[in-house]
Amino acid sequence: MRAFRIHGHPVVYVTFDDGPSLIGTQAVLTVLQRHFAKATFFDIGKNVAAYPGVVRMEIAAGDSVGGHTWTHPHLRTLSPVAITDQLASTRDLIRSLGAPARCFRPPFGETNAIVDAVATALHLTQYLWTTESKDWTGAPVTVDLARALAGLQPGAIIVFHDWVPQTPQVVDQFLNVAARRGYTAAALPC
Repeated sequence: MRAFRIHGHPVVYVTFDDGPSLIGTQAVLTVLQRHFAKATFFDIGKNVAAYPGVVRMEIAAGDSVGGHTWTHPHLRTLSPVAITDQLASTRDLIRSLGAPARCFRPPFGETNAIVDAVATALHLTQYLWTTESKDWTGAPVTVDLARALAGLQPGAIIVFHDWVPQTPQVVDQFLNVAARRGYTAAALPC
């Protein structure tokens, strides 16, 4: 269960989808460290296989790491067996690197009763989001920042993508504003 306040401060959950990326994830980790912020990375299995060292950096920084499937498919179009393979293979690889990997985010936010049932059977908590920065659209930094800030409220889950070149700058500005408003950036319990 996620908290809405920690030590009296409102909490915001900053999350990143589609990683890890060799350069982008490291830049995001640097920003998070500078702000003493924690986040959650929903990593794609094939990217984890390509960059296990980057996932170890996420874990070493004290951030949560969950799965985002192996290949980023539309889960609602897959059979229960295929969904299980997508979720379990990613979970198992992340666990082999040292994270509990007890959560996942479905690609595109697409879920249904079958996805829910498979996740339950695999003991995975599914997290969507309350606000999407839409940083992947190529809009100016100010637009991505405005989208993210529009959803800043206690317990909000904001989604970014760590492969987008401008995301570290957007997250840096977002965390500055959030801190001025008294927020603590925390990792989801994964």
